[in-house]
This record gives sequence, structure tokens and C-alpha cells, in this order.
Amino acid sequence: PAELKWQWEREAKTHLGMRAEVLCSTRPPKSGLHRQARLYVINYDILGRRRDARSGPGWLEWLKELRPGLIIIDECQMISGGNSLRTRSVRELCRGVRHVLALSGTPFVNRPAELRPVLNMLKPKAFPAPWSFYREFCGLKRKPWGWDWTGASNLNRLNKLLLKEVIIRRRKEDVLADLPPKMLCVVPLELSDMREYRRAHNDFLKWLTELSPERARRAARAE
Repeated sequence: PAELKWQWEREAKTHLGMRAEVLCSTRPPKSGLHRQARLYVINYDILGRRRDARSGPGWLEWLKELRPGLIIIDECQMISGGNSLRTRSVRELCRGVRHVLALSGTPFVNRPAELRPVLNMLKPKAFPAPWSFYREFCGLKRKPWGWDWTGASNLNRLNKLLLKEVIIRRRKEDVLADLPPKMLCVVPLELSDMREYRRAHNDFLKWLTELSPERARRAARAE
């Protein structure tokens, strides 16, 4: 996710002494970006921008040319949609890469089917075609409108298979002694329009009425 890119940069410097190149623009710049960093950090949303005639190649093509030795997929639950552009882009980036890690505190949110895309990237031989996975672990059913794989089945077998093939799990109680104490920080931000803020603060309904009378009426009715 975009909001974690700079955190990855800081942690790489703190724990590895490694400089990370954070990729921010929607496409690779024409110049000024060197292919010499050992670690590149990119968010999902700009990875999926593809090559076009006017702007040239996207980040996916640029990164594949680097022939990466390791891909780390952070918050991997964000690529749970099998046919989404985001998932297809990550799958293409990982193709042929020797080492792939997927990190998450919540590998899937609702149902086993959400696991299949990332499992296929990690171990394509163990988790090949989607239909075999849906049939065994997703309670595959034929409905009047088509096939439904939003269920769950054989969860004990799935759990054993995951632990055998792909999952290294660390519970909080296992690593609590290694974690730093929680830090609460207040980050002051400068407002771009202090005068507008004070008007809203002093008389919110009057300020909202000038923007949208209908929204002001709804706000007036709220408790």
C-alpha cells in the first residue's frame, strides 16, 4: 500500500543499512532514476500501469528488466482478486523470480478463495489450477447463474497443506519480547487555509450551508 512505502525505506535503513529507492510517479521517469539500488519499493496501484504509445513502459516492464532475485509482497491480502489488474501485475512480476515472500497479518479476510492467487504465486506446483482449489477448499457449487466458490470446505486439510507448503506463522506471544514498546507520536501539520478552518470551527452549520444547503439540513438533523 502507498502509505507504507516510506516506512519500508526507513526500516531497510535501520535494520539492514540498505538504501531503498522508493518509486512514486505513475510511470518511470525518462531520466534521473538509476538502476543501481539493491531494494526498490513500489505500491500496488502504480505497478499496474501498463505500457502505452505516448508515455512508454510502465513500472512492471521497468522492474522486470532488473531481473529481481527476490519479490516481497507486503499486505498480500490486497491481491485476493484472481483477475484484478493488481493481481495480474504482481503475478507477472513474480513469474520466473526465484524467491517470493508474501507478508500479512490477515492473509484472507472472508473466505479461502481469497488465498488462491497468492498461493499460486508462491508455490505454483502445489497450487496450480484454480478449479481444483475451489472444488476442494471453497465448497464449489453450481447455482442457477453459474459456479459459486464463496464457501469453505476441508479446512483442516487446507490448514495442514498451508503449514507444510507456504506458511511461516509468528504469533504475538512468540515475538512479543522482540518488539519495541508502543510509541504514540503527535505529528503537527500546517493547514493550507487557516481562515477557512476557523470559519468551519466557529459555526459549522453556517459554513456547511454555504457549501451545500442539503448537506447542512442533513447535518442539522443529526444528533
